[in-house]
Amino acid sequence: MKVLVNMLALLLICSSAYAEKTLFYKTYKEKTREVVDETSFHIGDSTDNKIVVQWKSQETGDEAEYVLDADYATQSWKVVSTSEDDDYVGERKGDQLLIKGMHRGKEIDKKIKINDRPFFFHPALGLSQFARSGKKSLEFWAIRPDKLKGYKMKAKRQDEETITLNGAEVETVKVKWGLTGLLSKFVNQTSWYRKSDGVFVRSSAFRGTFMELVDKQ
Repeated sequence: MKVLVNMLALLLICSSAYAEKTLFYKTYKEKTREVVDETSFHIGDSTDNKIVVQWKSQETGDEAEYVLDADYATQSWKVVSTSEDDDYVGERKGDQLLIKGMHRGKEIDKKIKINDRPFFFHPALGLSQFARSGKKSLEFWAIRPDKLKGYKMKAKRQDEETITLNGAEVETVKVKWGLTGLLSKFVNQTSWYRKSDGVFVRSSAFRGTFMELVDKQ
């Protein structure tokens, strides 16, 4: 199977407040608000402390599936992307990430060493729970999808903010996250989560685009 990972797409939204539900997002150009993609996320019921999230891009047809634990950390994943020539699976085994399949058209059989920190294949996915927790900061691991290289990351809770979403005011929690150390000045993003249930509702611009939760059409 194949799966792509649109940075700030999944993730985003896996919340225990949702049981067997599909959510819809649009990706816009930052300057013109032109819609460049529409994505859907199907969140399954929590079974045996695991949650399955399925993501699909309407623009490319790329798909992904994530298996999360009760704390929203990624335990395994599948990526199927015709646009990026990806078809691989990954799994966390203790302090290692094991990846096998096709990546960018080449066979891979890779191990990435991490530690006991949570691993989020898509950071916003796990940060949904962090936004609800009231904690001030969280250190975790993530992967750069194009190179499949592991990085240490850190999230910091910001001020709460009321934003306008789909014509209504929504109370949100802002979370800033990115690389640690010197690179933190150059690689960081901000995500907004609905205060009531931790659902991801908006991202800051990344490479000229941003995401936003929309009403079902």
